[in-house]
Amino acid sequence: MVERNIRKILIPVDFKEPSEKAVHYAGKMAERLNSQLILLYVIDTPGILAQFFSSGDQLVKVTDEAKEKLFKLAKSIKTGMI
Repeated sequence: MVERNIRKILIPVDFKEPSEKAVHYAGKMAERLNSQLILLYVIDTPGILAQFFSSGDQLVKVTDEAKEKLFKLAKSIKTGMI
């Protein structure tokens, strides 16, 4: 049997159904391997959208919303409710 020494599992999240399923699967894997699960959400601001986010207020709003969703998703992993 091969010993697995995986300490951290990084999961990109976009809050769509396939992403949430991947998070759920990774959560189970992390539990079995006694690993830390890290959720990553990246705000993509290509081209003209970069100007939209140049106002600090809008960027704060978007990041706050993403943070709320990440906390909710993380909580659902712990309770198995995805």
